[in-house]
Amino acid sequence: MTMRSLIRFFKEAFSSLWRNRLMTIASVSAVLFTLLLLGFFLLLGLNVNHMTEDVESKIEIAAYFAEDVPEDQIEEAIKAVRAFAGVEEVTFVSKEEALELLKERMSDSNDAIFDGIEDNNILPQFLKIKVEKPEQLANVAEKIKRIDILEKVTYGEEETSKILKMTKMLRTAALAAMIFLGVISIVIISNTVKLAVFARHREISVMKYVGASDWYIRWPFFIEGMIIGLIGAALAAGIIVVAYLYLYRFVSTEIPVISLIEPGEKLLRMLPYFIGTGVLLGALGSTLSLRKFLKV
Repeated sequence: MTMRSLIRFFKEAFSSLWRNRLMTIASVSAVLFTLLLLGFFLLLGLNVNHMTEDVESKIEIAAYFAEDVPEDQIEEAIKAVRAFAGVEEVTFVSKEEALELLKERMSDSNDAIFDGIEDNNILPQFLKIKVEKPEQLANVAEKIKRIDILEKVTYGEEETSKILKMTKMLRTAALAAMIFLGVISIVIISNTVKLAVFARHREISVMKYVGASDWYIRWPFFIEGMIIGLIGAALAAGIIVVAYLYLYRFVSTEIPVISLIEPGEKLLRMLPYFIGTGVLLGALGSTLSLRKFLKV
């Protein structure tokens, strides 16, 4: 294809979009609303994944030492735990640090409760162990239990199992919703563009009868579909960004316990793919819709 032909196709596409502006607005609106829906569910899926990862990252194994264990044996135990497959981080918590943690957790309690504990600290020393993947918790805990100087190893087995099941269900539901909406988006956009093409089927038939090739007819429609997809996706992206910025500020201020993805680099990286998807859907819808009318 020559540059002259490409310029002519673009001119024809823009001219056709303006000439059939009502159908153009309908097609852009279809892309806009379906991508808005898809975009919001995509952000929902990403945030569900982010929140489940945040919850999973806080699940730790606590391994408590027996009373009066020598320091050299503690160091050996730490080295042994770090060597286990799946262990990401091991933190030693002394009696004093354990007391500080207890004070933080019971910050609303009367300080008099801790008066006798500071002079006679009976809290155990322990290890906080993080694993690389949540599903490795049980296996790593079983290995740690074999270390003799550790008196108790716990990670809240029942609660952890429930949390992991719930996070898996949330991820699956979010993924299924995004796939479903993606298919629905293609169908809606394709049918809307099909209406626009049908409104010009006589024009296509005339071009076929005077000897125009299928690709000569396709190119202007293909470019139109890309332009419609670009406009719809750009509008949808703008609305989603503004809405998400507002939502993030509101949640951060009013509901700080919910951890959303920060609207920074990650959101900006998503935009080109989102707009590219709109262009692709518009072009695909136009191409699929045109096939029927080329069979003259």
